[in-house]
Amino acid sequence: MSIQLLRHATLVIQLGPNKLLIDPMLSAKGALKPVKNARTSDRIPMVDDTSK
Repeated sequence: MSIQLLRHATLVIQLGPNKLLIDPMLSAKGALKPVKNARTSDRIPMVDDTSK
């Protein structure tokens, strides 16, 4: 097993031949609360996944 940090909250976990991508921004549009003390109160992510 290996764990690779790609960015602040994005991980790739390798389990044998399988890779698992962990990223909270893969949520549906507006699913997460705004970031505290940010300049804007927009909910995140701001766009939907169009790859489906």
